[in-house]
Amino acid sequence: MVDCRNLYFNSNQYDESAKIQKRIENRSNILVYPVLDRFKSEALQELDNEMQKYNLQSPDTVNFGSSLPVIVGKLQDYFFIALIFGSATHIKGTRRLLADVLSKYGLEFEDPYLVIQAIRLYFLNGQTEVGIKLFDKNKRLLFSQFNHEIDDMFSIFDSKYCINNISGRLEFIKNWGQQVNQGNFDKAVRFIYSILEDKDDTNIIGVGAALVVLSKRLKPNQVIELTYKIMKKSHISPIDLGYIPRILVSHNVNEYDTLTFSSRVKELAEMAPKELPFGDFSLVAPAIRELNNPDLLNSVREHSLAMTFNLRLLLDGGNFSEDYLVGLKSTLEKDIEESKQSGISLGGNKNIWCLESAIIGFELSQNDINKATVILVDLLKKAVTGTSFSIILGVLEVMVELLEKIYLNNLNVPEYFKNVGNIYLSESAKKATSIETFARTYRDINSLLLIINY
Repeated sequence: MVDCRNLYFNSNQYDESAKIQKRIENRSNILVYPVLDRFKSEALQELDNEMQKYNLQSPDTVNFGSSLPVIVGKLQDYFFIALIFGSATHIKGTRRLLADVLSKYGLEFEDPYLVIQAIRLYFLNGQTEVGIKLFDKNKRLLFSQFNHEIDDMFSIFDSKYCINNISGRLEFIKNWGQQVNQGNFDKAVRFIYSILEDKDDTNIIGVGAALVVLSKRLKPNQVIELTYKIMKKSHISPIDLGYIPRILVSHNVNEYDTLTFSSRVKELAEMAPKELPFGDFSLVAPAIRELNNPDLLNSVREHSLAMTFNLRLLLDGGNFSEDYLVGLKSTLEKDIEESKQSGISLGGNKNIWCLESAIIGFELSQNDINKATVILVDLLKKAVTGTSFSIILGVLEVMVELLEKIYLNNLNVPEYFKNVGNIYLSESAKKATSIETFARTYRDINSLLLIINY
């Protein structure tokens, strides 16, 4: 080891270093750091010399590649010296410098090893998102080689030099938790438990997303236990609550204890906000119906985005009238009221899209058509009293799909549809957006009516 204590440095140039030296003059076990700055400048100077040699603004020739290992080697040596003699600032700065050099120049020559090294350093630096973006950008280049490195990368977060290792580990699990070996998988699960059992909720965000990735490899009893621990922290972000149904459906319902599964879902429904994000309860709808528990089904439906919930039932072989139109009118009426008060409706367009998908994708009886028409016309009457134009247009577009369904299946146009001709947009709705789109949709309706009647 080299004793750096007597190295000379200019106090005017290194003001901060000079202050440090004054504080440590009488402490022989602490080293001074100017040698590190000199070493770094030599490495960077060599990089600069190579670029000037080939008259390059960036290394875009094969010739430059021959010096890259030398430069990287110098930087890695510098990093090693920083770890032995340096301060946290030197260590952090060197890693960032190395990561930037590797990601920038490694890509020029499509060297997967250098790119993987850069990703590893970004994780170590706490720049997890940059590392993930670098991976996404180079998936084809890295291909199987990255999978081979995943377990080594996961161990980075055990390093005492890792910055933001908790949030970094969570992000890593969300992206590659399925691919780690069993030892690291067990370590990831223990890590999730530690966050859920910690009184400090700082790192709770992201646990749900990480568990979605791990859940398929978890045992059913672990899934139930971990979802319960998330529920116990019910004051956390509702986004994490929203992930619970995604976690639960990682196993078939018959793999769980039926009573436990039912009680967890019901508890979640009761503690959920007005609607879970993403309409996530739609994912557990078929499982709940399979349990043949009407009370649980109603409890969950009350707290769900009705359209996505019922669409999921429909996709699973449900009945359009019974499973889908239940709650439809009140849900869309709520969207309209929201839009009247604030000018926007958070669920409106999504709910209309779900209705349109159901009408297009499923076989409808004349009775289904009749019921859907009454709902749509009544909604349109309410919508034109000054609500969001997008909801009005959405309802009209669903009406076009409904008429096409009637025409293609040789069904009758319900009498109630005639009321559409008497509905006009309010002045406020006319100002909301281009009237041409509305007029075209309205013409489509009238044209389809003429074709069907003819």
